[in-house]
Amino acid sequence: MIQKKDDSLTKTRLNRRPEFGPIWYIMPAIIVLVVINFYPLIRAINLSLYNYNLLKPNRIDFIGIKNFVEVIFNPIAWGALKTTAIFTFGGTIIEIIFGLLLALLFNREFWGKGLVRSLIILPMILSPVAVGLVWRIFYDADAGMVNYFFSLIGLPVRAWLGNITTALPALIATDVWQWTSFCFLVLLAALEGMPIEPYEAAKIDGASVFQSFKFITFPLIKPILVIIFALRMIDSIKMFDLVFIMTNGGPGRATETMNFLIYQTGFRFFHIGKASSQAIILTIIVTVVSLLLLRKFIRMRGAES
Repeated sequence: MIQKKDDSLTKTRLNRRPEFGPIWYIMPAIIVLVVINFYPLIRAINLSLYNYNLLKPNRIDFIGIKNFVEVIFNPIAWGALKTTAIFTFGGTIIEIIFGLLLALLFNREFWGKGLVRSLIILPMILSPVAVGLVWRIFYDADAGMVNYFFSLIGLPVRAWLGNITTALPALIATDVWQWTSFCFLVLLAALEGMPIEPYEAAKIDGASVFQSFKFITFPLIKPILVIIFALRMIDSIKMFDLVFIMTNGGPGRATETMNFLIYQTGFRFFHIGKASSQAIILTIIVTVVSLLLLRKFIRMRGAES
């Protein structure tokens, strides 16, 4: 009897012992990711504290937070940050709205649904460079397709990418064309995975389609909308390809985003220290906004449970 009791205690202790096997399997990948992500960040923080110009590699002076102070009080940096905010929030909100409308439209069976859905998500898999080149041709003032259709319906034609007032909206429209399909795909998956019981109960109670969306669909997909907004926001802030290909930051500085300003500062004017400080400030902004959205998501999930 005593032997059996000891054996059961031994088995219980073994069962309680944590298993570290799976962690060791993925440890090499974790180490690689940590090195790839954290070394450049630490290096950028270090460079941001120096007056480092690639044209003068032998004159590297420690200046502390002077680069950060110059960026904070630089109106060009604030202008780039404003352009980034308009592009990010404007484009992301439009993409979510269009994606939700398409998802609601496709959340039913009809002939050719699979083919049309495949065509809608096609822009998402295209290279941003290719998209920028194609839409640069579309926006051409003389031979562009956009001006051609505008002339057919009697609207004035213009140089879309050469005008201060239309260059940024043209970039936003291009981004919306490419990434609305991402929002559509995620929201359609969320709608198709919803339970049908609440809708059946609402139908019995005489609820309209709008009421069903307002009181059932929208509350259930709010956490998904927050995640989509966070993902698209982070991706839009990093956007460089469209600006470089379509406008090169112009006309003037009308489409110069923060990411493009960092590129200009570091690789056109060779002020690596100042570019590093700009990158650190942008990283802090993205991190803070992402944490706020993650906190919002956790609260929503907690309220549901």
